[in-house]
Amino acid sequence: MHALTAISTLLVGTAVPPGTPPGTPEGFDVAPGYRLELVARDPLVVAPVSLAFDADGRLFVTEMRTYMNDVAGVAERSPRNRVAILTDQDGDGTFDRRSEFLTGLTLPRGATPYRSGVLVIEPPWLLHAVDEDGDGRADSVRRLIDGFGGLESPEHAGNGPIVGLDGWLEFSQHPVRVRFDGSNVETMPVSPHGQWGLTMDDVGRLYHAPNSAPVLIDAIPKWLAPRQPHASLASIGKAIAEDTEVHPSHPTPGVNRGYQERVLRADGTLASFTAACGLAIVRTGAMGDALSGAIVVCEPAGNLVSAFSLDVAADSTDGVPVARHLFPGGELIRSTDERFRPVACAIGPDGALYIADIARGVIQHKVFLTDYLKGEIAKRGLEAPIGEGRVWRLVPEGWTQPAPPRLSAASNVELVRALRHENGWWRDTAQRLLVERYARDVDADLATLVRDATATDASRVHALRTLAALGAPLPALDDGAPPDLLAHETSILGASLAIGTLRDRLRSPAPAVRQAAMIATAPLAGNAEIAAARVAALTAHPNDRVLLDAFVATAPLDDLRRFVASAPTASLQSLAKATVAASDKAAARAKRSSATAIPTALVDRGRRVFATCAACHGPEALGVAGTAPPLVGSDIVRGAPERLVRAILHGVDGGMMPDGRRWPPMTPLALNDEDLAAVIAYVRASFGECTTSIDAAGVAEERARWAGRARPWTVEELRDANR
Repeated sequence: MHALTAISTLLVGTAVPPGTPPGTPEGFDVAPGYRLELVARDPLVVAPVSLAFDADGRLFVTEMRTYMNDVAGVAERSPRNRVAILTDQDGDGTFDRRSEFLTGLTLPRGATPYRSGVLVIEPPWLLHAVDEDGDGRADSVRRLIDGFGGLESPEHAGNGPIVGLDGWLEFSQHPVRVRFDGSNVETMPVSPHGQWGLTMDDVGRLYHAPNSAPVLIDAIPKWLAPRQPHASLASIGKAIAEDTEVHPSHPTPGVNRGYQERVLRADGTLASFTAACGLAIVRTGAMGDALSGAIVVCEPAGNLVSAFSLDVAADSTDGVPVARHLFPGGELIRSTDERFRPVACAIGPDGALYIADIARGVIQHKVFLTDYLKGEIAKRGLEAPIGEGRVWRLVPEGWTQPAPPRLSAASNVELVRALRHENGWWRDTAQRLLVERYARDVDADLATLVRDATATDASRVHALRTLAALGAPLPALDDGAPPDLLAHETSILGASLAIGTLRDRLRSPAPAVRQAAMIATAPLAGNAEIAAARVAALTAHPNDRVLLDAFVATAPLDDLRRFVASAPTASLQSLAKATVAASDKAAARAKRSSATAIPTALVDRGRRVFATCAACHGPEALGVAGTAPPLVGSDIVRGAPERLVRAILHGVDGGMMPDGRRWPPMTPLALNDEDLAAVIAYVRASFGECTTSIDAAGVAEERARWAGRARPWTVEELRDANR
């Protein structure tokens, strides 16, 4: 019997038995001082993959019902997926009613309330769906932009969105950010790193969780990366988790690389993150001191949810937090139920942590499904059942359900007051609504909040950003204002600030202020005083890598050339040299002839297959921060094509990043011989300047030669000419 079948049954469109049984459900272990509540389950919700609350506390759930219903992924593109609205009609804290907001979707990837409607990603489109008559169903759907992947490999494609503090819509694993004012759509290129899930802290920095790296931070905005595409900017997608171990409560042999060394411990439990996703920052005190400010990360392969503190060390030179396990040797939530598959988290308006549980045995997509895992799935009967789903709520012991929000009906003055709320969800939502309403009648109230030294820094930043989005005048700040507030003012006003002010902020002892000033002064790099101040800031803070990356990302390439021979710091000289060299190589490649002996048809087929690879390595194979190295210039790509065959068949165990950290391991791809040969042909012709490759027969020979191998290759092994 399924471990949860005894817990309350929910029926579509009808009330449920009152309340959720107190205490933690059978088979679950939660951190001391907390309890786990089941607030929705099938048939009220099926295969949930994202959660978002609207201004009145309704929960929008994206359901990917067709994802991997068996190991072959049969009928995955069937348009049977949905976005549903869950509501709590009787106020007992349990969802009891469902509305079919948007149906007939193919592999949707997220839904977020926005501008009187909901943004929905349905590959290849970003949609804006609006319920015009208030019946809980979308009446009109507008296609805003295309370009979203997810049909070939749902595991590696853009998802989200979330609304950043600057009003832009941010995505994980997608190469653009978007601004939509209700009529016009604007896009901006960004680094496409990340994987499933995206979250934001109180100062607007973004966090990602790609598989084996549970916490990556964008310490500088990821839109800087395309401005210097050949620079290795370690501050974008920076891994900050001190360790990546996990501690399941039971043996977990059913993980994709369980046959490889170090993936499972001797007791059969997953040793480290392999499917990190769905992260959220607890921007509220409602979850108690232990979790306030922490980041939670789902690990569906280990049937658990982990939690990390985010602490900036007292001697930090760059202000970047370090993520440390909150429960060493344990986890925030873990279960012996193999179908507990947490994939997304959200903090609700009530301050509780909500968790989307897709509740199925098969979660690894067919493109990456190893023969080992196929065997475990068959052995453990994990293909069935399907059609399940759950939403959980984690709360402190003694927690009581507060009244739901009614922000859609709040006045503009009330929304300004909501910017003072201790829960980040309230502040985010109030800011969004004020901007959507173009609430210029509260300019004075917002300015008062910006200047209010008794308000929290987070509230003051929200007020400042709201004024900026409305195009209203900003109140003047003196240098005694909190660093986060000064940093945001610097980002907003940029080069319009006085030269003297910018120079002083480049000298600031506060990392956030000088880093923001470095970015803001980019348009003034030709001003001798500012140019000198930018270099002086690097000299004064040689160990601030974020400042260095901000400088290199915003410096003209000709300026970087001057630092190749001599620079005020060794770190600047090293990064400038590497950036210039990579840029020059790219320019040379573009000029060279594209003549090749590799069949054009094979290259064309490989281009289509490469869409899966591009999710990690980038569409131009320049690599993605913290996720995968560049293929351009790789000696493994340019060497014998058999090297690439082995890498794709068995995976690669890391390799060193330019900053000394190891790349996450590469997952094997489940490709047939023809597709594998094609993608190698495309990669070698396009990014390796090679004129020869390998055909399907050669791939088959190599597959047979290494059929008994049960571990990934190291970079050193792949470079071994004797293999």
